[in-house]
Amino acid sequence: MPRPLTRSRLLLGCLQLLTAAALLLIPTLPAAAQAAPQCPAGGVKVEAGASPAAASVTDTRTGTGVSVRVTITGTDFTITPTYANVTLASASWCLKASTKTQNGTGTSGASAITNPRGIAQAISYLVVYTVTTSVDEPVGTCWDSPTGFFDFQYNGPIDTFNNGFQTNSQDGTCTGGRIGPLKTVVQGPDQSTASALCLSVAGLANASNLQRMAGSPGFGFPAAPADYWVCF
Repeated sequence: MPRPLTRSRLLLGCLQLLTAAALLLIPTLPAAAQAAPQCPAGGVKVEAGASPAAASVTDTRTGTGVSVRVTITGTDFTITPTYANVTLASASWCLKASTKTQNGTGTSGASAITNPRGIAQAISYLVVYTVTTSVDEPVGTCWDSPTGFFDFQYNGPIDTFNNGFQTNSQDGTCTGGRIGPLKTVVQGPDQSTASALCLSVAGLANASNLQRMAGSPGFGFPAAPADYWVCF
């Protein structure tokens, strides 16, 4: 014979029903979203959509900025010097593809990040931190002038203070000792860029192309690189 419901048993049953109903009404909270990894800050970031793009990156050999060109094509990339007389020996970089990042060194590379089917993922951006140049600029070169200027001794590296001088000779030998003050030589595609570099590197506001002193072709040092400028 069933036991009669007492007040306490009735209240307990009601409480259990209310608890079950409350649990059904509580929404399931989503798991906290995890931020996708990003390459460390500190370098020059080039988005794939903006490629090819120019960037100025610190040269580990000289401590100065070097202009490079970053090209991203699908899963591959290259880092090349902007100027023909500069050679890059290496570079440090980080790329992002899909939701992962990849660090490495070298002046070219490819994404090693794959999807579950093993297909390499396209690069979304590349960060270049530093480059290392080879010593192939004309360091220690003597430039002769067919128009009567004293010889010019270039000591390098480019874009550094007091990296050249003229000597008491006019035959391309740079003999006879230094004459006049030390000179600062910078590299730039045009006079306005070179002048800005001169102001930054040497505190001088003007630049004259070494091949075309005073703006006249042949009136200077024709063996100097075409994008070398002397500050004054």
